[in-house]
Amino acid sequence: MANRVERTPIRFRWQPMVAAHGYRVQIQREDETNIFLNEGVSKAPETSFSDLPDGRYTVRLRGIDTNGLEGLNAQRDVIVKARPEPPFSQGPDDKGTVRADRPEFRWAQVAEAASYRFQLAKDPEFKSTLIDAPALTTTPLATDKPLPPGEYYWRVASRRESGDLGPFGDVQQFSLKAIPVVPNGVTPLVDNRLLTLRWKSGSPRQSYRFQRARNRDFDPTLTDAKLTEPEIQLPRPVGGTLFMRVQAIDSDGYRAEFSKPERVVLAEQYPNLESRQLEKDQPTFKWNAPLPGQKVRFQLARDEQFSSLVHEATLESNQLQIKNPGGGRYFIHVGLINRDSYTAPFGPAQKIDIPRNYWLLLLLLTLLLI
Repeated sequence: MANRVERTPIRFRWQPMVAAHGYRVQIQREDETNIFLNEGVSKAPETSFSDLPDGRYTVRLRGIDTNGLEGLNAQRDVIVKARPEPPFSQGPDDKGTVRADRPEFRWAQVAEAASYRFQLAKDPEFKSTLIDAPALTTTPLATDKPLPPGEYYWRVASRRESGDLGPFGDVQQFSLKAIPVVPNGVTPLVDNRLLTLRWKSGSPRQSYRFQRARNRDFDPTLTDAKLTEPEIQLPRPVGGTLFMRVQAIDSDGYRAEFSKPERVVLAEQYPNLESRQLEKDQPTFKWNAPLPGQKVRFQLARDEQFSSLVHEATLESNQLQIKNPGGGRYFIHVGLINRDSYTAPFGPAQKIDIPRNYWLLLLLLTLLLI
């Protein structure tokens, strides 16, 4: 049996006797001979008491055989110090994982406690405590200094107004792990067809979640990808403002906060007119092919302000043929629509002259003269 008991209900256990059919247990205060506070018979090699006050006691135990005969006394002095009871631990969870450099410790309030003693150590025996706060009156408690990653142990005891300190609660263990490094400094590399984004790598076996959008709220998100390397290649957008952010994911699945959104402004792209065949009946225009998912906007007008449109089209190919626009001077410009529906401005207007059909004019004049 234990010499010191610190938990309620008060439990006593002993080694079973081979020939015993039961056991008689007697409890008396250490200074009160033959005055028993509690006496009972137990068939199992244990017994418990829910209302035994703190103090020093003598516990007597003897076996009872099948005939009811009782043997000699076995005696042990014990100290009961179970009050004020320790508070229930609320966090960090026992055998849990904490992602912070200043962990926060929380426990429930005990009615008869005026303050609490808190201890934090690197070993479960608390041989060398990192923190020993004797009289805390508030919870939660956060460490003053950052703690390195590792295994930690903590416990709390209640203290009465008189200074009487109760037993410590059960030792709580937790693992402190570093928060994954939030990537920052996304570097864009742009060419005519690709947008490549790179950022600083984190710890080994770390992965990443990359998001791209047209606004800081990332609603809607244009790209949401999980990556094993600190870079991503995307088809080059036609231009405009993009926002990007990256989230680090540790090897155990823990996700850090997203990095702060970074803004990238891309120069607007527009198709270059590669050739034009200005036949009087069916002029044909051809430009460099758009990227997959992009569309082309085409406008043909009589004036440079494009207030009088002759033809307008949205298409996915890189050429357009217009039937019978009539001869004369025209203006054309071409723009792109990105796969995310972003519409880039039109490129510069280009002036073209479509030959007039003079044979038709001569025929009309001849008919008028007849």
